Amino acid sequence: MSSPTVFDPEQIQKLTELGAHLRSHRTKKGLSLEEIATKTMIQHRFLEAIEKGNLEVLPEPLYVRGFIRRFAEAMGLDGVSLSESFPLGKAHVGSANAKMLGAGSTALRPWHLYVLYLAAVLGAVALLYALFKPADSTSGTVGASRPSPKASVAAAPKKVVAAAKPKPAAPVQAQLNLKADSYLDISVDGKPSYEGVLKTGTARTITAKQSIQISAGNAGGVMLGVNGQPAKLMGKPGEVKDVNLTPSSR
Repeated sequence: MSSPTVFDPEQIQKLTELGAHLRSHRTKKGLSLEEIATKTMIQHRFLEAIEKGNLEVLPEPLYVRGFIRRFAEAMGLDGVSLSESFPLGKAHVGSANAKMLGAGSTALRPWHLYVLYLAAVLGAVALLYALFKPADSTSGTVGASRPSPKASVAAAPKKVVAAAKPKPAAPVQAQLNLKADSYLDISVDGKPSYEGVLKTGTARTITAKQSIQISAGNAGGVMLGVNGQPAKLMGKPGEVKDVNLTPSSR
């Protein structure tokens, strides 16, 4: 079990200043925390903790930056500038965040294993196809009557096409594979589904009828496959990224 994050005085002071600024701007615009939570998909308790400068409720500094950016942008402020003014501090150096950003050599090992596993699966599929194809071409020659060449040639492609075209299990489907630890906030059909840190090596499949919203605190650590398509990295290491998936997403 990982030890809790310890924040330094500079981070506490800066969050207090940023929180007061965001709260003042929100009240001037007549917005409630519930409205901000709906726009940003950030839990109400985290938004309240930012405004009060209460770091004990919040996750690690990297994720706090992402919250500040989305909070500010929801009100028309410069979210990038405000979020980058919050220091990552000593808690960021040498901690689990270093692995999430790909700084340590050990963060590469799950990716190597994933590539080797994918290569082994593709090799096995190719071998099975090579063994299966001759059996189809010769099976029609056994028996009292010999089928015409046109019949045997037409039958083979139908089996290959049917086997090569996967059907999604639901109108919207997302496959997540974690190559590095990452904070994820997931909503399914507009309702919160999961929020927290998923560890390296975790794999999840998410289905929905209309839409899936995913916010990643470390986009470079998340492999995302959409509606049966090959998985790709959501973004760069340490990047905070939001995606909205629908039945037409690829």
